[in-house]
Amino acid sequence: MSSYFAPLVLQPTVIDGPGKYVTRCGETVEITQSSHQHDFGCYGIYGDNVKDRWHKSGRIFACRESANDVVAKIEATLLVSRDSLAQIAQ
Repeated sequence: MSSYFAPLVLQPTVIDGPGKYVTRCGETVEITQSSHQHDFGCYGIYGDNVKDRWHKSGRIFACRESANDVVAKIEATLLVSRDSLAQIAQ
């Protein structure tokens, strides 16, 4: 591992696998490939089909924050109507 990655070693893991994530500036990113190594092996697409890659910490650059850093995974939310819940409970 090169010294370039040293600032990233102690960063928490944000990208834990393929899925939808949000950047620091609020854009949605679709991560298509992830890596658990200290490399920029997390690949994805955001904006107008912009392809980019990130470290598993979500950073695009090792030594500074960027508006395009991934900061959180978007969890799927299941919306269920009250009537549907009543039917499930029966």
